[in-house]
This record gives sequence, structure tokens and C-alpha cells, in this order.
Amino acid sequence: MIPEAVAFSGIAGVDQSVGLFGAFLLAVTLAVVGGRTAMITSATGSTALLMTGLVQQGNALGEGMGLQYLLAAGLLTRVLQIAWGYLRQAHQMRFVPQPVMAGFVNALAILLLLAQLPQLGLDLFHTDQLAVLPGQLPAIWGVTGLTLLIIYLLPRLTTAVP
Repeated sequence: MIPEAVAFSGIAGVDQSVGLFGAFLLAVTLAVVGGRTAMITSATGSTALLMTGLVQQGNALGEGMGLQYLLAAGLLTRVLQIAWGYLRQAHQMRFVPQPVMAGFVNALAILLLLAQLPQLGLDLFHTDQLAVLPGQLPAIWGVTGLTLLIIYLLPRLTTAVP
């Protein structure tokens, strides 16, 4: 959960320490007030991508305002989730059509891919600002290729490694 939260805080445009602190608070809060034994909580890419615009809008008003907007939006979201639960309205999710959910997930995948392109030296929108130095690109692409080989080829060779 920690690497995911730190990565999503970078995508949202806030300091990585915010993601680390958020991951800790999520875990502690779930341990104290969790409703089930096997309940899981973590940061999600969908909220990170949606909060990017909110953080940018807040930062346009003044330094640090984006983080305050993020905190207010997070608290409001939690209040709405708790109210939804107490009103027993979860059954209304069945009214969301499958194509809408598939479209949301596909759009999320595209946005996550676009957020990772600068780390690969392929920033399509800001070509003058690269997130990595040109000398680092062979190592980054090598690790990326090795990772893809492990993900897709290793399961065909053996099932001993999950």
C-alpha cells in the first residue's frame, strides 16, 4: 500500500510525504473502525487522477491551497460514503450500466498510462521538460523491458513463482 500511495500522490501533484502520511492514516483508521475482519483499504488511481485538477486549481489560488482543497474533498467524500452506508443505498450501484463502468475503467487506464509516460522519457505534452535525464533512459527502458518479460513470459515457463 505504501508504494502505491506514494506513487498516486505524485500523480495527484502533491508531495510524496502526503501519500505516505495518507497510507498510514488509512491503515490506522481501518484498524480502529473497520467493519470486517478482512477489510482492505488503499489509495486508488481513480481518486488520484480526479484530484489532480483539484490540486492544480487550489495551487493557482496560492501555494499550499491545493493540499487544503484535497483534504476538504477527501473529508467530504468520507462523509458521503458514511451517509450512503447508513442509508443502505449500495444496491443502487446495479443501476450503473456495464458500458459506463467499462468506459470509466478504460479511461482510468489511459490516464494512468499518460501519467507514467514522463518517467519513461516520453512526455508528449511537455517535450521541453523531461522527468529523467537522457543518460538514464537506457536503464529505465531496460528495467521496463525486464519487468514486462517477467510478467508475461515467466508464467509460461514455470508456475513455481507466483
